[in-house]
Amino acid sequence: MTPVEHVNPGYFRTLRISLLEGRVFDETDSRPETSVVILNKVFAQRFFPNDDPIAKRIRFGPTESSWSTIVGVVGNVRHTGPDREAEPQVYVPYAGNPPSTAMLAVRTDSDPRNLAAVVRDQVTAVDTEQPVFGVSTMEQRVLDSLSGPRFNTTLLGFFGFVALVLAVGVVYGVVAYFVALRTHEFGTRVALGARQRGVVGTVMTQGIAMTAAGLGLGLGGAFALTRYLSTLLYGMRPTDPITFAGVALILAAALLAC
Repeated sequence: MTPVEHVNPGYFRTLRISLLEGRVFDETDSRPETSVVILNKVFAQRFFPNDDPIAKRIRFGPTESSWSTIVGVVGNVRHTGPDREAEPQVYVPYAGNPPSTAMLAVRTDSDPRNLAAVVRDQVTAVDTEQPVFGVSTMEQRVLDSLSGPRFNTTLLGFFGFVALVLAVGVVYGVVAYFVALRTHEFGTRVALGARQRGVVGTVMTQGIAMTAAGLGLGLGGAFALTRYLSTLLYGMRPTDPITFAGVALILAAALLAC
């Protein structure tokens, strides 16, 4: 079932929802004899993939409902949360068939928290029995919608940082230990005429091979597991190249041990 939103003419401008085609509502659209709707981009692409939806007529709801004319197409809004793709959406004029409850959106250039009391007073001035509840800023609403993923991401990030520090320490210690075990071998090589550069080159070559093998296995496993983290990310890819390159450089501290 396609969600239906009842909005007034200033809704899209207030929430900065872009107009892609056609027009937004105006005051004449609230007349009883007028039946117009605005679609979002997902709706237009799904039901009018090869046609211009403007001026087309649709009917939603019961089969006996009246036909409505499409007057505009607007950008998508993720009403169900940032972790879910936008769904087909239909907007109808609020004044034509107002719902029992409504949400008031106010845009201001100053701190919006200072307007809460003013908005309450204005609503009370229109209807003293009208309750006003759930007043908050859009920023706070967005933060609330991300509270669950943010907690999980913070927790995973903390354990990931601890694991990274431990991994660097362990890699450095293991490589340094194995190099130290070969002290007598290196002394023998030097006594038999080996140059210092050759000895260092041998250690570095083996260290680079081990480090490359470890990074290859680690990056391969990370790429394979990133799809499980995609639900915790928004606005970025789980295979972020900068992150992978940074971690690889940090783990390359094994070369310092060599």
